[in-house]
Amino acid sequence: MGIRSWLGVVVIVVICALLFVADGTLYRPRRERLRELTRELAIAESEHAYVAGHSIELERILDLLPADVDGVNEGEQQFLSNISQQLQGAGMVLTRVEPRRVQEDGSYTRRTFKLEVEGGYREFANFLRYMELLPEVVIVKSFELHSRQVRRGSKHSATLTVTVIGY
Repeated sequence: MGIRSWLGVVVIVVICALLFVADGTLYRPRRERLRELTRELAIAESEHAYVAGHSIELERILDLLPADVDGVNEGEQQFLSNISQQLQGAGMVLTRVEPRRVQEDGSYTRRTFKLEVEGGYREFANFLRYMELLPEVVIVKSFELHSRQVRRGSKHSATLTVTVIGY
């Protein structure tokens, strides 16, 4: 075999080596990235298909979220106004409201109150049920119910510590 033949073989080997190195350094990472993007696209398409097929059910989630409010203390005032109206409608009296603390939690705010109410036992139970159904998340941390016979008052009284999570 002559020098030309060996040069031809060497050129072929060098080209193969360059192709092998280029494949390892350039094309393989790009192929892996393409596979990763293909998987992500498949997941996104699956999620999109789910959302498109369940749009009505997902819109109902908006009913569970508290409404946006304007101003710094507007959410607090709105909550207290709503529960005050509910208590008055049930024949109960809100005798004391003691704000405890305000804590930011992402786009929501946690507000803790100590509420004292007077009324009947059944009205108190209905009021707790009302707070469970509010669009804001209301966590009753504790409550004490005092009998009218023990207090010598005309009505039962209750002290509640609640945390409200809303805008």
